[in-house]
Amino acid sequence: MTKKSSIFKITLITSLLTVSLLPGFQPATVSANATAANLSGIAGVVQPIIDKAWKDGIRVSVGMEDLSGSYADDGIVLGKDDTYKPASTIKMALVSALMQQVDNGTLKLSDTVTVEPADVVGGTGSLQKESFPKEVTLERLARLMITQSDNTATNVLIDVVGLDKVQALMDKLGLKVMHLGRKMFASAPTPEQDNYINAADLVTLLEKIYDGTFLTTASRNQIITWMAAQEVNTKFGTALPDAPSPTKPVRMRMLPMTPATSSCPDASWRSV
Repeated sequence: MTKKSSIFKITLITSLLTVSLLPGFQPATVSANATAANLSGIAGVVQPIIDKAWKDGIRVSVGMEDLSGSYADDGIVLGKDDTYKPASTIKMALVSALMQQVDNGTLKLSDTVTVEPADVVGGTGSLQKESFPKEVTLERLARLMITQSDNTATNVLIDVVGLDKVQALMDKLGLKVMHLGRKMFASAPTPEQDNYINAADLVTLLEKIYDGTFLTTASRNQIITWMAAQEVNTKFGTALPDAPSPTKPVRMRMLPMTPATSSCPDASWRSV
């Protein structure tokens, strides 16, 4: 798969617009009054901010998708449909492939894997502070990867799931840019082996997770439960400090990106 090789380390904002998350994480149904509404009003507010960023030399892409039916299931991508280095948002691709393997019986979340001292990397996450070698369940690794953006847990899961399996799922879902080609804090031998993403692909993946397109209900709910338990509260988390709750139609907080590789915060979006 050909990927763009000229990527700049600058801001990417990719947002999943969740106008209302229903209690119990049930997929939204279309409201009878939603037929005339769309996201144009919100776009009118966001677009000038994007335009100013571009004038200041900052590339910004914003993807929004209505999951509630309040905006007629509208979806838009604002800014240019550029390719970016994804930092930790690429972890959504990995957790998706993990849960797909759980669904087909290849793996169980109760399975354990030996984490060795050589697996430990820096950046975000608490696992690096523990003593190794030790056995850790796949459930704990996945939970730390999503709730803390734990890089050590991510790298161990990459070995378990397989880069090829992650890419096979992304291709099956029709994602044209999203690519996990290396571990966290690892160098890519070639541009094709690096990690890439764009706003459209990320929003599409999040929508497919929410709708349960390729996962069982249990696995779909498990991913959303981990996402709702997000512990990173920097950047957007600071600007939108109200605690996420699966039973409140406030917002759905997404996976944080590591400040070491991007200036993008954890992608969150307040409902309107």
